[in-house]
Amino acid sequence: MLRPGDLGAEPWAAAGLRLLHLEADFAGPGGTAILSRLIEIVVIQAARRSVRVPGGRPAGFLAALTDPALSRALAAIHGAPERDWRVVDLARLAALSRAGFARRFAETVGATPIDYLTDWRLAKARALLSDTALSMDDIAERCGYRSVPSFTRRFKARFGKGPGAFRRSRPGA
Repeated sequence: MLRPGDLGAEPWAAAGLRLLHLEADFAGPGGTAILSRLIEIVVIQAARRSVRVPGGRPAGFLAALTDPALSRALAAIHGAPERDWRVVDLARLAALSRAGFARRFAETVGATPIDYLTDWRLAKARALLSDTALSMDDIAERCGYRSVPSFTRRFKARFGKGPGAFRRSRPGA
């Protein structure tokens, strides 16, 4: 998950993320196209920072992608978010000790591996709710939740409304 801190203190970072957030909640005509362009802008601006913070130390999601060990774990999370991942499983993929992996992941990405996994699952759920007619059961399962109620609680805690209400609020619902 890209956080404002990953983008630095530049004024465009806060403005870009604020626009992205507002547009995601708006649900107006052309929203998907606008969101796509805003995401492209934020990603390009983040890439401009060249994955390094002042002082030359790598930081953030983009830096994690340049780390062979962490990128293997990220690829696994992104490729199978429905899997019941444990930190020890991800550490094994990264060929690191559990403690070493957890520390390196958190220092580089800015979130624990499990928090990152949760963020990714919820982002995927939001996309599936917006772009498909899949049932709530199917979406919960594809995003790693064993039950619709647990999925609904997490989704509502993150986005302020349940997945059903979110889907109904989208254009063309």
